[in-house]
Amino acid sequence: MCTSLIKNYVKGLRKKVRGKTRGVNVDKVLSQLNAKIPVTLTEQNGRPTGPYAEMLANEIGFTVRNHAPLNVEKWKKIQKTEVDKLIKRITVKQV
Repeated sequence: MCTSLIKNYVKGLRKKVRGKTRGVNVDKVLSQLNAKIPVTLTEQNGRPTGPYAEMLANEIGFTVRNHAPLNVEKWKKIQKTEVDKLIKRITVKQV
């Protein structure tokens, strides 16, 4: 009886967090627009702005998490060919 109380107590302490993004929204917007998603970059800091900026950031994070090589310590140490593959994966989405 005591162990079940402890297990339930520990289970209740876990923090509820959002799961990782899966890039589903990008696919929906692509199918609705039937064109590339418009995103503008600011000249001051090069950050994306507009209604689809967050979606672009999520897509970049998803691609890097799932397709970037794991055997490097820093982003600068990734080979240029691997970076080009990641960029192509993000920019060339099927409509």
